[in-house]
Amino acid sequence: MIHDTIVALAVLGVVGQVMVGLLILIAAYHGDDRFARYLLVLPVVGAGVSTYHLLVENGVMTIPTLALTAFLLLIAFLSLAAAGGGEEAATLPAHA
Repeated sequence: MIHDTIVALAVLGVVGQVMVGLLILIAAYHGDDRFARYLLVLPVVGAGVSTYHLLVENGVMTIPTLALTAFLLLIAFLSLAAAGGGEEAATLPAHA
């Protein structure tokens, strides 16, 4: 039973990371500057699942550790994108 829980959590972590990655690519393709605010909740949930997965495995440093690291990096980068997103364009003016 514990093994089934561990496998389900690992699959959930991988699916979550792929989903966030695809949503970021879609938002970047469409030029949406506000995507970080909306996507930030997904890695937070994923980090919680990874932490629970670590606790179920009694702290063994395996795939859940890598998943937690990836989710924490996603949280950090999306937080930076959300904080730095202004209305000004990121390109040079025409007269420069």
